[in-house]
Amino acid sequence: MVQLTKKIAQLVSLFVFFTLLLVGIFSCEEFVLTSLPAIALKAFIGYVIFWLIGIVISDIILKAILQSMEDKKYEEWEGGLLVKFAPTKNDDLKKMNLQP
Repeated sequence: MVQLTKKIAQLVSLFVFFTLLLVGIFSCEEFVLTSLPAIALKAFIGYVIFWLIGIVISDIILKAILQSMEDKKYEEWEGGLLVKFAPTKNDDLKKMNLQP
């Protein structure tokens, strides 16, 4: 879930970065090379802000979705250890341990 949250935040922030960069370069004002650092700084600040916002919002949304899921599906998303052992395997292991 953490990786998915980071990926969502990364996509949102990259979209904002390139949008701000392109809007700054192709704005109605005449483009001068000396204005490129200011445009890049604005785009980077937008990237950082939307990365933080994306982390918070995607975490809230994913947790809300996972809270509404059943326990078995929730364990799969969380990557818990219980998913690695199917109930039939657990029963087989218990039978093996109980035999003398």
